[in-house]
Amino acid sequence: MCIRDSKIYWAIVYGNPKPPQGSISCFIAKQIVGDNEQMVVVDQSHPAAQHSMSYYSTTDVAARRFAWVTLKPVTGRTHQLRVHMQQLGNPIIGDPRYQPDLAEHPLWPHKRLALHAETLGIVHPESGASLLFQAEWPQEFRDFRRRLKRKQ
Repeated sequence: MCIRDSKIYWAIVYGNPKPPQGSISCFIAKQIVGDNEQMVVVDQSHPAAQHSMSYYSTTDVAARRFAWVTLKPVTGRTHQLRVHMQQLGNPIIGDPRYQPDLAEHPLWPHKRLALHAETLGIVHPESGASLLFQAEWPQEFRDFRRRLKRKQ
């Protein structure tokens, strides 16, 4: 496996992605929405359009209300994963910028996105050595899963 620029993220999203795995490919650009500057899906003819692509795979679903999804960005655009999951109709929990009406939930009382960089692979700029970094799920993810299991 080539580690160069490999990235794998975990996200907890609203709903159950359909289909459960696939790719999201669209053009995005910065735009002012309300008081925020954010990335939005645009037509490829838009003067600031940048192609973005990610792969996703649903790994677990809880009562059809939430899903655990692994995400692998192919391109590296600002807020790409957040925009892609919103575009799919399954926004990431805790996102005050892209889904403010769903940002707070009693089972997710944290002031952060339910998005976690699990695996990051890079090539050292001087030595050329492949470096792979992995991080376990944060406690918030484990607590969320435990709270959901109690509710079922």
